[in-house]
Amino acid sequence: MKTDERYAACIKTEVIGNNLKLKGVFENNTTEAGAFTYKFKCKRTSRSGSSISSQSGAVRAAAGEAIVLSKVSVSFSSDSAYKLDLTVYNGLQEVAAATVSYPR
Repeated sequence: MKTDERYAACIKTEVIGNNLKLKGVFENNTTEAGAFTYKFKCKRTSRSGSSISSQSGAVRAAAGEAIVLSKVSVSFSSDSAYKLDLTVYNGLQEVAAATVSYPR
């Protein structure tokens, strides 16, 4: 689905020791405040199988505001692959999305 260029989403990652720290960020680049919902999913795949962690919520973002939607820390293993998905909605319409694979 095509997202709206007036909004942006990104996922920031950082490995600290045995943890992969994840941060989902949303930017409302419009001139109006708005109410949004989001879904943030982390899928970890390793030799022993896979697991999925997810979060969702509702937020308000002021005009021109960048907000942190979620901060998550997951156990990190160098032999695992991670797929991260962040989707932001205005009502039922998807307005911003980001996907990151780790390692890249």
